[in-house]
Amino acid sequence: MRNIVALLIVGFVSCVSFAQELTKDELIQKISDDTCVCMAAKDFNLATVDKSTIEMTFGLCVMESYGKYPEAVSALNVSFEDDKSLEKLGELIALRMMNSCPDVMSLLVGNYMDEIESDANINAEEYALDNMEFSKLERDQLFNVIRFKDASSGRSYSFLWLTYFEGSQYLQDTKKIKKTNFSIQYKEQDFYDSKIEDYRNFKIITKLTAQ
Repeated sequence: MRNIVALLIVGFVSCVSFAQELTKDELIQKISDDTCVCMAAKDFNLATVDKSTIEMTFGLCVMESYGKYPEAVSALNVSFEDDKSLEKLGELIALRMMNSCPDVMSLLVGNYMDEIESDANINAEEYALDNMEFSKLERDQLFNVIRFKDASSGRSYSFLWLTYFEGSQYLQDTKKIKKTNFSIQYKEQDFYDSKIEDYRNFKIITKLTAQ
């Protein structure tokens, strides 16, 4: 998919018009929002749509938005001869879309996120923590973050909520679980963090069980 995005953007970038210069974070948000609207307008039939169609549409939508902002080439440090820079661009857009349009992102979760996980060399091994107390759920992040505290040691842990997981229903009303201890299953994965412009390790929750 990276090659598709690269070719489409290269073909379009020469036709861009002048626009007000934006910061890197503003550009990522603009392109993500535009891509959300663009993909939502396609009204895919989830029963029949295939992976290649979703990926091609994602590439076209990113290209269309990217071409609006001449400053994106330098601000986002994208080189079409560098797979890593294309990978980072795709991750930044897709991850920001998780917050902007989670319904649209459900299309990509099973396809594009599989590619991200493979490229990031995800560790398939799952880990477990017991006797964990719920602290809070943060919804104003790039994606949802669930915070727990070890009831024995007092150590705090943060987990990303990326997709559906068994036990997610407990988080529908967090006031009811303040005094409940949980067992948490999770896996670890490296994601690109635009704040530090590098990859860092995250814990991704896969199951939540009341003890």
